[in-house]
Amino acid sequence: ARQAGPRMEHRGWVIALLLEVTLPLCHFHLSEGLRQLWGMMPWLRPSSAADGQIQIFLAPGAMHGITAPLLPEGALAAIAAAYLCSLLFFAGRLGWGMWTTDALRREAKSITLTGEAAQKLHFCGQFFGINGNAVRLAASLVLPGPATVGVRRHTLLLPAGFIEQVSASDLDAVLAHEFAHIQRQDFAKNLLYGILSLPIAYHPLLSLTRARIAETRELVCDAMAVDALPGRESYARSLLRMASMLAGRTTPR
Repeated sequence: ARQAGPRMEHRGWVIALLLEVTLPLCHFHLSEGLRQLWGMMPWLRPSSAADGQIQIFLAPGAMHGITAPLLPEGALAAIAAAYLCSLLFFAGRLGWGMWTTDALRREAKSITLTGEAAQKLHFCGQFFGINGNAVRLAASLVLPGPATVGVRRHTLLLPAGFIEQVSASDLDAVLAHEFAHIQRQDFAKNLLYGILSLPIAYHPLLSLTRARIAETRELVCDAMAVDALPGRESYARSLLRMASMLAGRTTPR
């Protein structure tokens, strides 16, 4: 897929993520699963030896294509409890990330571009079909590099003093790259991927898939930004200059 370009490679990894989420559900029978879960948790159906009741757990046989579990009921209940705990943990982490990101956006100070920088902003908005006035520019004291956040109202966050430090060509590269993210709605897509992947968030291979999605997403935006700028070589040099400038900064968690 790499030979077909970053867009095709990115789509391949997104499809991989969707398959990782949906394939485990293909042979999952909800009613049978709930009945098994009910039988694996005897504390939900209390009984004692005094009343002479006996509980019998019947697992679906070969008729349904599912074999009986080989682990004891206690072990299966422990696995289910561990899975639910992991689900709550990753859901809480996602919620915490959303809250801290919104706090970062709210605490950033709005900035207004003037002169040539304002013209560059207007040009990028026209090229990508985005109203530049609808995009809020703000400076953050803790952000190490440019980033775009927001689902409906987009905010382009820049490090404090970033406008004064970069050259005109480097500012072109930053605006083109971030406006490409806005046009693609990458922040909303990334949030959606995080929500969809919650059921399998415990799996170590998910982090590999998400990392490849993020990597190819940046390559797609680079390809889109190049189309808005005079040439690939100047854009590549701008990326190298900004990478060297931002390499020593610490990324907030």
